[in-house]
Formats: sequence, structure tokens, C-alpha cells
Amino acid sequence: MIKMITYSKVKELKVGEKYKYWELCGKFNEEEVRGRSRMIQLDKWRRFFSWHSEGKTKACYFVIDKIYKEVETRYEVEGKLFNNRSEAEEYAKSL
Repeated sequence: MIKMITYSKVKELKVGEKYKYWELCGKFNEEEVRGRSRMIQLDKWRRFFSWHSEGKTKACYFVIDKIYKEVETRYEVEGKLFNNRSEAEEYAKSL
């Protein structure tokens, strides 16, 4: 199944506002993950907005610095990301 990754909810974020990790996951309808998976998830989010962290590690807030106007659309098939739909469809057929 091809899942288009867009963040229409990113427009609801406010610059300078503080968010917990679980709040952002909820807004973007994503699973809360740990370790390497979280690093990949955060890299994905960096395509949409920039932030800095405030607080201690466990009680960390994401403070939104900038929301980007131009956002790349990516497609996900079975956990693998593609930059265009035709590549994603081709991969899905090969499964």
C-alpha cells in the first residue's frame, strides 16, 4: 500500500510555541518511536519545519523556529521512502 506523506497539520503549528514529542506524533498521525527510528522520523520532520529543544532529555520540548512554505512530498511503501510516485508504484508491484 502506498502512503503519501504530507503534513497538512504542519500549518497548525505556531512559531515559538512549545510541543512535546507525543503531541507532534499525534498531530502528524505517526507512531512514537525510539532510537534510530526516531532519528529518521525527526529527519523527515526537518523537511517541514526547524526547531530547537528546551528542557531535560525526558521532559524535552520542541520549540518551533521556522515553518517552511515549500515542502517535498514523499511516498512510503512498506517503510521505504520514495521521492516520486512512479518509483513507489514500481516498488509496490515488485513485492
